[in-house]
Amino acid sequence: ERMADATSRLLHVAPHTRVFCLGCAAMVDGADAIRMGAIRALGEGEGTGCRVVDGVAAGVAWLVSACRTQF
Repeated sequence: ERMADATSRLLHVAPHTRVFCLGCAAMVDGADAIRMGAIRALGEGEGTGCRVVDGVAAGVAWLVSACRTQF
């Protein structure tokens, strides 16, 4: 709930924000809360269009790709 509230407050101050980057692996469960806060602040249409980047998942995907291509 605190993460959703913080997201809503942020979007009232910076309403053009559409991408959120999770800071660490411990925040992985925060993606749904961020989406909920965005929907509260922006409404269903624009709020669901916000993206949440999970750095851990992105890093793992990059590593898998690098291994497959023998980078």
